[in-house]
Amino acid sequence: MNSRHLSQFEFCPRLPALAISTLPPLQPIREAIKAHIAAGLRPVLSAAPVTSTIDFLNEAASAGFLYPSGDPFTLAQDYSCWLDGALRIVEELGLRLTPAPPAVAAGKRIQIESAYTDASTLHLFLIGSDPDESKWPILLAQLAEPLTIELHLFPLPSARGGRLSTPLTIAYRHPLTGSLRLATLDGETNFSAKWTRVGRWEEEFGWGNWRDGIDRDQCIDQIYRHFTIYPERDPDALREIREDAAAIAAAIPLPHPRLRENCSICPYARICHAEKEVDHVDDDARSLVTVH
Repeated sequence: MNSRHLSQFEFCPRLPALAISTLPPLQPIREAIKAHIAAGLRPVLSAAPVTSTIDFLNEAASAGFLYPSGDPFTLAQDYSCWLDGALRIVEELGLRLTPAPPAVAAGKRIQIESAYTDASTLHLFLIGSDPDESKWPILLAQLAEPLTIELHLFPLPSARGGRLSTPLTIAYRHPLTGSLRLATLDGETNFSAKWTRVGRWEEEFGWGNWRDGIDRDQCIDQIYRHFTIYPERDPDALREIREDAAAIAAAIPLPHPRLRENCSICPYARICHAEKEVDHVDDDARSLVTVH
């Protein structure tokens, strides 16, 4: 059991038990990215070879993912560029860390996902700009009572118009000069429709030149954000965190019934509620991709 399961429980009580015991027919590509970056952190932080991007594309070519609207091949390549770039940014930090021990609440051991330690500091590597996605990892990290928590956050926007438009993945080509930009600058709002979107993988841009463009266009804050958190010291507050975590961990194995409006986009829909409850699920959204 890990910290993500507690967050899943708050969204839907059935999700963590299903995630622990069952593989979904297809995994949403955003969830797959989270799993692959978590797998890639360990070798990056221990200076070992990293194969996460290759592993991600191999999975896209075999089992496939659950995609938003758009061409599966293009989206798989866009997401793989984001994964590659995010891990390269972590590598730039030059950290050498070891995995953090699990938090303990009422005798239950809960792994703090993507948590690593260095002396008295605990480092959290999290994906997403929604604070709720970071809630339980941060709360559980405080139970280890480190002096500080360094939060490394990698915003991952939703795909729009069939592309994953972030400075780690997409550049914009000027309609007249042909020059490339990764982000708008001060005083600019957005790129007009005349600018052509170009994926890093489409023209095989090297990381060195692309990284120079990130600095030139001043968009590192759209890619990576760093925060220092000073953990809770109040024994009563820490006790409440332990009690809440223990209550959720104890409830996760229970078969809580729940049917929400979001069930139609859940990869466990047909497993959780059987065919009769989810006939409205759009099978076109469950597309497979084969990457050649």
